[in-house]
Amino acid sequence: MALNRQSRHSLKTWPDLFQAVLDGKKTSEYRLNDRDFQEGDILVLCEYDPETERYSGKEIVVGVTYVMHLKDYPTFSSHSGHVVMSTFMKAQNVTQPYDLNPAREVE
Repeated sequence: MALNRQSRHSLKTWPDLFQAVLDGKKTSEYRLNDRDFQEGDILVLCEYDPETERYSGKEIVVGVTYVMHLKDYPTFSSHSGHVVMSTFMKAQNVTQPYDLNPAREVE
Protein backbone atom coordinates (compact mmCIF):
# COMPACT_ATOMS: atom_id res chain seq x y z
CA MET A 1 0.00 0.00 0.00
CA ALA A 2 1.50 3.33 -1.10
CA LEU A 3 1.59 6.12 1.41
CA ASN A 4 0.09 9.40 0.30
CA ARG A 5 2.52 12.05 1.45
CA GLN A 6 2.33 15.79 1.13
CA SER A 7 5.38 18.01 1.44
CA ARG A 8 5.58 21.78 1.77
CA HIS A 9 8.36 23.56 -0.12
CA SER A 10 9.31 27.25 0.19
CA LEU A 11 10.71 28.51 -3.12
CA LYS A 12 12.30 31.78 -4.21
CA THR A 13 10.24 33.39 -6.97
CA TRP A 14 11.40 36.41 -8.95
CA PRO A 15 9.03 39.43 -8.97
CA ASP A 16 7.82 39.14 -12.58
CA LEU A 17 7.04 35.43 -12.18
CA PHE A 18 5.41 36.07 -8.78
CA GLN A 19 3.14 38.70 -10.34
CA ALA A 20 2.21 36.35 -13.21
CA VAL A 21 1.10 33.72 -10.66
CA LEU A 22 -0.81 36.35 -8.70
CA ASP A 23 -2.56 37.51 -11.88
CA GLY A 24 -3.55 33.93 -12.71
CA LYS A 25 -1.48 33.90 -15.91
CA LYS A 26 1.17 31.42 -14.72
CA THR A 27 -0.04 28.01 -13.53
CA SER A 28 3.13 25.98 -13.80
CA GLU A 29 6.57 25.79 -12.22
CA TYR A 30 9.78 24.66 -13.91
CA ARG A 31 12.25 23.66 -11.21
CA LEU A 32 15.31 21.59 -10.51
CA ASN A 33 13.95 18.42 -8.90
CA ASP A 34 16.22 18.61 -5.88
CA ARG A 35 13.27 18.13 -3.49
CA ASP A 36 11.49 15.11 -4.98
CA PHE A 37 8.40 17.13 -5.94
CA GLN A 38 5.19 15.09 -6.01
CA GLU A 39 1.53 15.57 -6.90
CA GLY A 40 -0.27 16.92 -3.84
CA ASP A 41 2.73 18.93 -2.60
CA ILE A 42 2.30 22.51 -1.45
CA LEU A 43 4.62 25.21 -2.81
CA VAL A 44 5.05 28.47 -0.94
CA LEU A 45 6.24 30.93 -3.57
CA CYS A 46 8.20 33.67 -1.80
CA GLU A 47 8.79 36.82 -3.82
CA TYR A 48 12.55 37.37 -4.04
CA ASP A 49 14.38 40.15 -5.86
CA PRO A 50 17.67 38.80 -7.29
CA GLU A 51 19.01 42.33 -7.82
CA THR A 52 18.72 43.31 -4.14
CA GLU A 53 18.99 39.71 -2.87
CA ARG A 54 16.03 40.35 -0.56
CA TYR A 55 12.62 38.83 0.04
CA SER A 56 9.62 41.15 -0.09
CA GLY A 57 7.65 39.11 2.44
CA LYS A 58 4.90 38.43 -0.09
CA GLU A 59 3.87 34.79 -0.52
CA ILE A 60 1.53 32.75 -2.67
CA VAL A 61 0.63 29.18 -1.73
CA VAL A 62 -0.04 26.84 -4.65
CA GLY A 63 -0.91 23.16 -4.85
CA VAL A 64 0.76 20.75 -7.25
CA THR A 65 -1.67 18.81 -9.44
CA TYR A 66 0.78 17.17 -11.86
CA VAL A 67 4.54 16.63 -12.09
CA MET A 68 6.22 16.04 -15.46
CA HIS A 69 9.69 14.54 -14.98
CA LEU A 70 11.71 15.76 -17.96
CA LYS A 71 14.12 12.80 -17.65
CA ASP A 72 11.29 10.65 -19.01
CA TYR A 73 11.27 12.53 -22.34
CA PRO A 74 14.29 12.21 -24.69
CA THR A 75 13.51 15.59 -26.26
CA PHE A 76 14.28 17.25 -22.91
CA SER A 77 17.41 15.21 -22.11
CA SER A 78 19.42 18.38 -21.40
CA HIS A 79 16.91 19.18 -18.63
CA SER A 80 16.83 15.70 -17.12
CA GLY A 81 17.16 16.87 -13.51
CA HIS A 82 14.17 19.18 -13.81
CA VAL A 83 10.39 18.94 -13.54
CA VAL A 84 7.45 20.97 -14.77
CA MET A 85 4.63 21.13 -12.24
CA SER A 86 1.03 22.13 -12.92
CA THR A 87 -0.25 24.27 -10.06
CA PHE A 88 -3.32 26.06 -8.73
CA MET A 89 -3.46 28.97 -6.28
CA LYS A 90 -4.58 28.07 -2.77
CA ALA A 91 -3.82 31.26 -0.79
CA GLN A 92 -1.92 34.50 -0.95
CA ASN A 93 -0.34 36.93 1.49
CA VAL A 94 0.45 40.01 -0.50
CA THR A 95 -1.12 42.68 1.67
CA GLN A 96 1.18 42.55 4.69
CA PRO A 97 4.78 42.19 3.53
CA TYR A 98 7.35 41.66 6.23
CA ASP A 99 11.11 41.99 6.29
CA LEU A 100 12.84 38.62 6.08
CA ASN A 101 16.19 40.40 5.89
CA PRO A 102 16.41 42.55 9.04
CA ALA A 103 19.31 45.01 9.10
CA ARG A 104 22.12 43.93 11.37
CA GLU A 105 24.44 46.29 13.15
CA VAL A 106 28.08 45.83 12.34
CA GLU A 107 30.46 46.12 15.29
